[in-house]
Amino acid sequence: MVYSRSLRLALAALTVLAGSLVGVAATPIAANAAITPDSSGGGCAPGGTEGVVVSSCISASGANLEPDTYITKDPGCYAAELHLIDYTAGAMTIHPISCATGHQGPFPTKGTNGHTYRNITVIYLSDGDASSIESPALTFSN
Repeated sequence: MVYSRSLRLALAALTVLAGSLVGVAATPIAANAAITPDSSGGGCAPGGTEGVVVSSCISASGANLEPDTYITKDPGCYAAELHLIDYTAGAMTIHPISCATGHQGPFPTKGTNGHTYRNITVIYLSDGDASSIESPALTFSN
């Protein structure tokens, strides 16, 4: 067979690449290799009372938890907060947020492996009432 010079160079490059990959796919993972699971749970939960419509969310990225919220409707809101709750340690971190509709956050916070967290979005209304919306639970692992 006769190949052009550029085709011969391309074939040579592919041959070298294929040769370097031999053994990669055939390398087995040790049967006792430790596999670390990612965080489980999390996500968003919609809710609200007193005319408030909010989705309270929690997720994880690397070593951090990322609580956030989506405010869709907020009649009479005068203050709002995200409460990141660590149920395992019995601790809470408060992040003040705006009453404006739209996405608020995320607020990256270092997580602790094995701990269970929730984000609670609290909307304080001008009539003295409050609406709180709890995210699904997230068990952290990184």
